Amino acid sequence: MEIINVEIQEIIKGVKNTLNKDITSEYAFNYLTLWYFFVNQYTNRDFPDYLELSEMITDGAKDGGIDYIFFDEEKQKIILAQSKFTSDIEYNTIITELRSMANTFKNFAEHKSEYYNEILRRELREAIDRLPDDSIKDIEYVVFTTSAIDETTVLKKIDQMENNEDLNSDVISIYSFADIETRIENSKCDSITITEGKIKIDKARNALKYETDDISGIMVNVSSDSIKDLYDSYATKGLFDLNIRQYIRNKAIDTGIEQTLENERENFWAYNNGLIFACSDFEISGNVVKMWDFSIVNGGQTTHLLGTYKSKNSAEFYLPCKIICKTFKDKKAERLPDNVFYNKIAETTNSQKPILPRDLKSNSREMLLLKDWLKKEKISLEIKRSSKRAEKKNYDVVIKNDVLGQLIISFIEQKPGTARSNKTKLFENSSLYDRVFKRPYHKDITKKECIVDLINLNARFDDIKSKLLKDNALSPDEMYVFKNGKYTIIACISLFYSILNGDVNPNDLVIEPKKLLENEIVYDKIIDNYKGDDIDSKLSGLIVFIVEHLTKMYIDARNKKEATSVSDYFKSDKIYVEKIVPDLCKEYIRYRKDVIDERGEILLRKTIG
Repeated sequence: MEIINVEIQEIIKGVKNTLNKDITSEYAFNYLTLWYFFVNQYTNRDFPDYLELSEMITDGAKDGGIDYIFFDEEKQKIILAQSKFTSDIEYNTIITELRSMANTFKNFAEHKSEYYNEILRRELREAIDRLPDDSIKDIEYVVFTTSAIDETTVLKKIDQMENNEDLNSDVISIYSFADIETRIENSKCDSITITEGKIKIDKARNALKYETDDISGIMVNVSSDSIKDLYDSYATKGLFDLNIRQYIRNKAIDTGIEQTLENERENFWAYNNGLIFACSDFEISGNVVKMWDFSIVNGGQTTHLLGTYKSKNSAEFYLPCKIICKTFKDKKAERLPDNVFYNKIAETTNSQKPILPRDLKSNSREMLLLKDWLKKEKISLEIKRSSKRAEKKNYDVVIKNDVLGQLIISFIEQKPGTARSNKTKLFENSSLYDRVFKRPYHKDITKKECIVDLINLNARFDDIKSKLLKDNALSPDEMYVFKNGKYTIIACISLFYSILNGDVNPNDLVIEPKKLLENEIVYDKIIDNYKGDDIDSKLSGLIVFIVEHLTKMYIDARNKKEATSVSDYFKSDKIYVEKIVPDLCKEYIRYRKDVIDERGEILLRKTIG
């Protein structure tokens, strides 16, 4: 508990310093679990933004058993969480809390929300409306506790209950204090490549060899003790670097593996698909296999669970293992793994655990190319889900590839609804993916400058957002729009960029707004041409002007029962093109000299003065 208690005290101080608010250890536990298990995966910050976290927390009177709500954009899933800061909790208490959360969600789905507090009503309705129209209402119930509760026992009890169609083990996760402390420790570790290591096999030189002009490899039976030793030594230092994603918990699979580890170790070889190592070279010596420049490309789930499993049953067993390296005709050449080749292996063999479309592109040529040239601009592009974030001190900006895609769709393609609500299509739809990620940006200086500046614009946007929300500079409705309408605001900035530079005529767009989509945006620097020292002030003023206008439109739609939330209103590209664009053009025509030109000069392709 020492690790958790240290973090709790830091959170209490952080909330007091930033929000001027006193909170208890029990309440701070909400911040801790929300940050380390959810928000930390989606932010470039190395520390919590307490204002951002506080707006997700619903803990209080009439909260329906829900302490906070998180919308998982990767999985398009709603997370409802309950945090129990107690070392002693009964199984039935957890089950009662889970039932309460499930009942609350059911009431909201049936539009019976009047009983609950205002924050819960707003945040849960927003989360429900963020789900794509064609998706199943995907939801997960999570309980965190500082007790040593056994998750398996709770899940068995739940699955055995009758008349319990809303709750089952597939939609529930329970984390004990050990899980929480492990997550905190892992989040603070950096990864490097493993240069050399070894594994033990069942018998001397018992290996099935395979070799072609392109690859060489062996199939062996590897000792479970060897895999545990590798995990202990290298779990946070490169053991999974060539995988298409790091270990991500999956209850259905994890439970099965854990049960086999506990009760049927002698059958693990038969039940498990095994591990695949990629390396630059390997060598068999007796019952030891040495590997160089190696990483696991398949079997991260098995390795993690084996490495972290704590039980009286520690008997050694063997599991299938494939070791592969790329064959080089020039034996003197430096033998480094071919990322494209190993990404193909990872993609085709990772069938045990659901893989998101983004994962399959993580080591693709275009992603590696984007990452490489952006790195030269001091921008770190994160292309692998759940990988450790780059150290901010080495880069000006850190950004995820899916966020970059959303920015491009919003600003370049003027489709903020698609960016907002259909992020997975970025990697599923080949035409959209090619347009966003396969453009040779690095070969065209204007395209390259535009993308770099768009990333910097996004970083400034996020900083301005934090400041405006912290300073309470906006009305509650405006804050609501600002929090949930980012990509529509980015699209509106793009609209002003095109208007102010004479690329489109606002009078034409009032009459026929679809003309905006007929011509490709003019690639160039977006804000970097402006050399004044008041760029953040002007950008903030432009954003506030846009937010004020969007808020008026949203309130009007809400009053007319045309929208149930900001996400509901902004999730459609049609709403943006047919309603927002012409109305914003009218605002531009009306306030051009007084407001827009004064603030919008930062968007001009030629510096004024």
